Amino acid sequence: MSELGKNVSGDWIRATAYFGHTPHLVPVLLFVEGDDDVPLWTEAVKPYRSKYDIRVVTNKAVNPTEENGKTKLLTMDGLCSNKLVAVDADYDLLVDNYSDYTNDVRTGQFVVNTTWYSVENILLQKTDKISLLESFSSATHDLFTHHIAMIVNGIEQNPIKNFGKMLNQLHVQRYALMGDFNPIKSEYHSQHGEDMIMNKEIIDTIKSKLAGLGYTEFNVWKLMRGHNLWDTLIKQLIVNEHEQKVKEGIKEQLKEGKPVNKVKVMNDLGIMSSVREYVEHEFYYGDMSSIEMPKPTRDKLDILFPMN
Repeated sequence: MSELGKNVSGDWIRATAYFGHTPHLVPVLLFVEGDDDVPLWTEAVKPYRSKYDIRVVTNKAVNPTEENGKTKLLTMDGLCSNKLVAVDADYDLLVDNYSDYTNDVRTGQFVVNTTWYSVENILLQKTDKISLLESFSSATHDLFTHHIAMIVNGIEQNPIKNFGKMLNQLHVQRYALMGDFNPIKSEYHSQHGEDMIMNKEIIDTIKSKLAGLGYTEFNVWKLMRGHNLWDTLIKQLIVNEHEQKVKEGIKEQLKEGKPVNKVKVMNDLGIMSSVREYVEHEFYYGDMSSIEMPKPTRDKLDILFPMN
């Protein structure tokens, strides 16, 4: 860690707060993994702002010579009540010793995690695609528990890359566009049925663990890699919907005898860049009012920011 990074201690945070605009509030730096995580965690800490001056920042924003990321946050010096970190849960809550920092993610005093796999899973609440995610979740429940079993057994060496690869091989984006994931289950069973039988005991254990944590076949999508769900399943559907609105706007211009002005149609829809860029930006940075943090995450935030 750089000298600057070492100097950003709880004492430094408290001392510099007196030179700010809100010296009556308790100063807190909440470090998050990356820039796209800042808006969600900023929304998550809103209930505590009457008592705390909370700055949600990335490590690189404070320590420009260093990198962002979960590992960097969990190896920070000087975590305390004024210097906290917020990280994606990934599989650290589901798989014992999943990473070198599993215990820190689970029980770190000054660490809060997403409970669900990542920020993206929580942000998916903003979309109107929850029923689609539930359908996908049901169709891929066996795939997912088998995937976790392979991690537990030490067979799955690159779970992040290979989960996305599995989804692509099963053509999930095509089925998402069709709105029917039923073929995925039979296709996966035909490819991996024998291995699933061999690992039935551990798969059943994982299913029991999931049930104990309150997850069913319909909501286990919350524990799947959110980047894959967003990039592979949901984003293209929303892009298609907005592109259809643009087409309808152009048809309306023609109907009214006006010259075609696609830029004006897009601007009227609030789209100032490409449709894809707009959809991506809205997902990470748009309105967060419909977001509800998972209960264990909210409970940990309540502990980190006591209001009495």
